[in-house]
Formats: sequence, C-alpha cells, structure tokens
Amino acid sequence: MHIVTSIPLRPEFMNRLQQLCPQDEIDIVNPIEQYEDTLGTAEIVITYGTDITAAMLDQLKQVRWIQVFSAGVDQMPLRTLAERNITVTNARGIHAVPMSEFAIGLMLQESKQFVPMYRHQQRSEWSRKLEISELHGKTLCIVGTGAIGQEIARKAGVFGITCIGVNYTGRSVLGFEKVYPYTMADQALPAADYVIVVAPLTAETRHWFNKERLSLLQKDAVLINLGRGEIVVETELAAVLQDRRIRRAYLDVFEVEPLPEHSPLWQLDNCIITPHISGISKMYLPRCISVFEHNLNLYRRGEGLINIVDLDKGY
Repeated sequence: MHIVTSIPLRPEFMNRLQQLCPQDEIDIVNPIEQYEDTLGTAEIVITYGTDITAAMLDQLKQVRWIQVFSAGVDQMPLRTLAERNITVTNARGIHAVPMSEFAIGLMLQESKQFVPMYRHQQRSEWSRKLEISELHGKTLCIVGTGAIGQEIARKAGVFGITCIGVNYTGRSVLGFEKVYPYTMADQALPAADYVIVVAPLTAETRHWFNKERLSLLQKDAVLINLGRGEIVVETELAAVLQDRRIRRAYLDVFEVEPLPEHSPLWQLDNCIITPHISGISKMYLPRCISVFEHNLNLYRRGEGLINIVDLDKGY
C-alpha cells in the first residue's frame, strides 16, 4: 500500500507512521504538484485539503481514501471526489478543545473587561468605572451544533449560561436547551446575549448571516465568528457595528485572509480582530495523527471509517 502526505510531517510523526505501517511505502510530497511520478500509485493521501484540486485528482489515479487534517473541506472538488467514489475523512472534533476554550475566553473578556483594565494600567490609571457583568444567567446561541459547538455548550453550562442552538434540521443535541433549524433562526437569535458561529461553510450557510439576520440581534448582543468568514456578510456586519446596532463583534475568520488593510473592520472600536488562531494548539497534529491511525486500522480491516465527509452536503 502506498501512502503519500502533502503535509511535511516532523520526523517524530513520520517515525510514528512508519512504525504503524512497516510494510507500506510512505512518501512526503510537498509541494504536491512537484511529485507527479509519485502520485500515480498512491492509494491513501494525507493533506490539509487545499492542495487537492480536480487537476490534481487526475494525477492521483489509484487513490481510494483521502484523510484531511482539518475539519473544513469546502475548498476541495467535492463533486469530482463523489464521481470517483473516493472516500474523504476529516479531522472533525480535534478543534473542540482549543476553540471552545477560545470562545469562553472571549465571553469572559467581554463580561470582565480585562483588556480595558490593562489599558488603564498602561496609563497608571486607577479606574473602577468599567461595565463589568456576569456570564451567569446569559443566553448563548451557537450556530453549528457539531463537536465544537457541543464542547462550547458543555463549558458554557459550567458558568450557568443557557445554550440554544441552530443547525440544519433542528434536531436536539445534548447540552442545548433548544435547537432550531436554520429556517427558524428568527426564533433563536433575538433571545441571545451572545451568538457564536461555528457552522461549516456550505452552499446553505454561505452569507447566511446577512443584514436581515443581523437585524434580529438585540442591541446588547455580542457576535463571535470562529467558523468560516464567508458565513457572515462582512460589509453588512461593518454597517451594523458602525451604527452600534449590536454591542460588539469578535472575529477570528474572514472572507479574505489576511484581512485586507482597507477593510473597515480594522477601525471599529467595537470589533475585535484575531488572525484565525482559535484552533491553534500544540496538540493539533498529534490529534490528527491519532484520527488517521484509528482510520487506517479500520481501513485495513475493511470496516467503516470515522469522520467520513458527506460529499453532497460538504461536511
């Protein structure tokens, strides 16, 4: 069996794979487009997903399974993959710990105002006139009730926060008091003190958070987007923030990254920008390797893999 990885794994991870696959050929192909001769016999591909194009699949003539070391697969040629009956698995769940911690941290910052406190310190200013509040008793609406959303809800419950959710079907999910389908978001959004977006990017969610849905938020609501930048219409959010129709936005993802210098979001005092770092963790690759190891054992036994992507739905 021939395995190729377009991720330049460190020696300790390559050694781990070689110990797991002593009889198999494993090659690093980075950048992938420079290894045409190697790709032709690859049965399994490990990738972040962004380098798998329709043209690249023409070179991967024998590939049967692609393991993506990320959760999102929206940049991959899903239709071509489906036509060729190639199994795609992702790293769903590995972001749950770091991103849920990041989300809780942002809500704590908003309620306890640590950044303004530090600014006062820099000015040697003793001021107790900060608008400090509690998370206890607040309502959090999580758009996207997958592994990340569920872990945010679990942690939020410790603070006495009521969690409601929005997903495709409205199916109930552990940790959520109520879950609404996307078509009934008008019943969820107005109740929320905080809204956190962690939904996958699909045809249905692209530009879903537009001015109509933003107008449903209460004036003191705080919007946090950790999912995909394309889910929120940035120009319409900027207008809402400029008019102070919501309290604040914390944005970690954007339609274009890095966020262009000319974006009005940079200049808004009620918008906090972070550079797509909510999922960063030293445990990222070890968790991805563990997912792959588990799936490889299942693959060898001819059993169903975990984290299979529905290529029609895109997640």
